[in-house]
Amino acid sequence: MAFSTLMIYQMFNVINCRSEFKSIFKIGFFTNPKLLGAILISVLMQIVVINTPLSTFFKAVPLTLMDGVYIVLVSSSVLVIVEIYKFVVSKLKPELAS
Repeated sequence: MAFSTLMIYQMFNVINCRSEFKSIFKIGFFTNPKLLGAILISVLMQIVVINTPLSTFFKAVPLTLMDGVYIVLVSSSVLVIVEIYKFVVSKLKPELAS
């Protein structure tokens, strides 16, 4: 679970890094299809590593659906925290968020 949580955490952080001060909700989730494709490929590769015979090489075990829910909830915390930061910055210094 730790391996997957770190990887998914980084995927959420990649979404954050599209702009230092603009919210992803202002930019739009689907405005960079190549980035979304790269994220999708990364997640699919993670699933392959965990749920195929490759898991023995990486010493991983298959995860349950509930494990996946926990991973996404914990990993998405970086998106929530950075979005709150961007919101506060946009209120204190609106020139940065425009």
